[in-house]
Amino acid sequence: MIRPASPYRPAQWRNVPFEVWDMEGSFGRSTALHEYPFRDPVWVEDLGRATRKLGLRGYRCGDDVATLELEMIEAAETEGRGLLVHPTLGAMTVSLVDFRSLIRHDLGRVVEFHFLFVEDGGATFPRGGLDGIARMDGLADALT
Repeated sequence: MIRPASPYRPAQWRNVPFEVWDMEGSFGRSTALHEYPFRDPVWVEDLGRATRKLGLRGYRCGDDVATLELEMIEAAETEGRGLLVHPTLGAMTVSLVDFRSLIRHDLGRVVEFHFLFVEDGGATFPRGGLDGIARMDGLADALT
């Protein structure tokens, strides 16, 4: 007998496991629209991959839902980026943008979580280059 796949998917946020009820994502390209006077077509400039936004609704269940909730709150309030093991996309470095928890008495020993993550590549700043004017001044001084 072939069993249907479970509708629930395992995941982890900062090594705290949970099961996922549903998930959504925002993917695509980041663009800038350039419109010009008296010109009908627009120029769409591709600025690279858009920020990946991941929404997950999951849960944990057990005898002590308050402790299970506190473990996830601690993970959510930890500073900085963290590791998310997404049910379909795998391991990703993300930042948690929004987190909510809900203890569902109608479901028994269950605490529900709502997450909004964004993929986080870390701080990247422009690199310092050579100062062209200072270099030209140095070359001019060398000539004289």
